[in-house]
Amino acid sequence: MKMIIAIVQPIWLTNLVAALEAIEGFPGMNISSTRGFGHGKSFEGPYPYGLKMEDYVNYPEMLRFEIVARDKMADDIVEVIEQTIRTGSRRSGMIYVLPVEGVIRLQTGKVNDGAL
Repeated sequence: MKMIIAIVQPIWLTNLVAALEAIEGFPGMNISSTRGFGHGKSFEGPYPYGLKMEDYVNYPEMLRFEIVARDKMADDIVEVIEQTIRTGSRRSGMIYVLPVEGVIRLQTGKVNDGAL
């Protein structure tokens, strides 16, 4: 199993959810709000009150999608995210793919593939 974490701009919420839900057998996802920055500057413009970068950082708001899927479906999910989000512009976001050692569905007690 794999966990796919996609960090994307909030403007993509509706399009990305629709694209993911269109995948046959899509297992579901969690979405949360997050903040941060990557290679680019986190804040552009003068800092107020004489503050320096280390004193004040304006982190842009992003959305974090978390999806746990069977190995064979993970590549399809990543491809759909890339096709939906990739614009070539800065601050488009990131996709992380991590191994998952186990899953337990609390409602039924099913584990691993049975839980998905």
